[in-house]
This record gives sequence, C-alpha cells and structure tokens, in this order.
Amino acid sequence: MRRRWPWLAVAGVATAALLVVAVARIGQGGQASPGGQAISVQRAGGAQVGQQAAAFTATTSAGGRVTLPAGKPAVLLFMAAWCEPLLEASALDRIERQAGSRVVVLAVDVDPSEPAEDLRRFAGKVGARYGFVQDRQGALAAAFGVRALDSTVVLDAAGRIVYRDAAPTGEAMLRSALAKAGL
Repeated sequence: MRRRWPWLAVAGVATAALLVVAVARIGQGGQASPGGQAISVQRAGGAQVGQQAAAFTATTSAGGRVTLPAGKPAVLLFMAAWCEPLLEASALDRIERQAGSRVVVLAVDVDPSEPAEDLRRFAGKVGARYGFVQDRQGALAAAFGVRALDSTVVLDAAGRIVYRDAAPTGEAMLRSALAKAGL
C-alpha cells in the first residue's frame, strides 16, 4: 500500500474504516463531482446480503454510463487508488475479460481527495477495462453501507445483494459469488 497519509499507516485499519464512514455520511443523493463525473442514487435499497440494492446511475472516469440494476450480475469494488488493491482489481479484470458483456464491473473510489490522475494511473497499472467512478460525496458508499476500504458487493441480475465483504477478496471467492449471482 502506497501511503499518502502517514497517520493512516500508524492508526491502521480502524482509521481507514472511520475515514470511509465519514465519507459515506457526507452524501445522500445525486450530485456532480469535480471533473464532471456524476452519481445519482435513484432509489434507496438495502445494504445486506439478500436485500435489494440501491438503484443508481454513475458516469465513469472514461465518460461511460453505468446503471444498476443492469439486468445482469454486477460487482462493485469500493476502494481508494492509494490503497492499491491490485490483486482484487486484477482478478476483476480477468473475470470481466472472460465474462464480457454478461457482467458489470465497477470500481468505486471513495476517497474524496483522490486526484483523478491517481485513479487513471491505478486503472492503467491493473490494465482494467471496466469502469472506475469517483464517489466524492459518498452517495454510493452510503447507499451500500460501506464502512471499510476494499469492500466488495456482488449483485444478481435483479439487483439483489448476493455477496459482500469488507476485506480484499480473492479470485476464487469472486467467481463463487458471481456464480451465486447467475454468471
């Protein structure tokens, strides 16, 4: 993990979790973020396995639009580029390349101070083709009840949460969760 904030290295995971909670409580609805990216949470939803997830539309850093539920399984990785969740992000890239249009993969950067260039650099380092969005106001983090970095949420085609965690997830577990989601 590249450490941008020295205090985070000292305080560890508990501070990272508090940072994400603080970010998640900032925003509760649609808003535009600096750089023109927009996130609009259209309908509230649950945050636990078995519940219907919040419906939303987001504009990715590459200018694409993602709307969920999308009628196909989806994976959301809540992360920060400075934390460099390389193993999970790379696993998601392999899964997305193999599954193609049968799955939606979206990385959600929850750090409101993250420069867009850092996110682009991270995506390039991973070689990811899937979408990246900056959740500067915390709307998605709040809607999905995210409290820690490297949280993963897997949705089925109808938008129900079939898997979630709050730690880096290996490729085998991601594939298993997506199988539960119907991929």
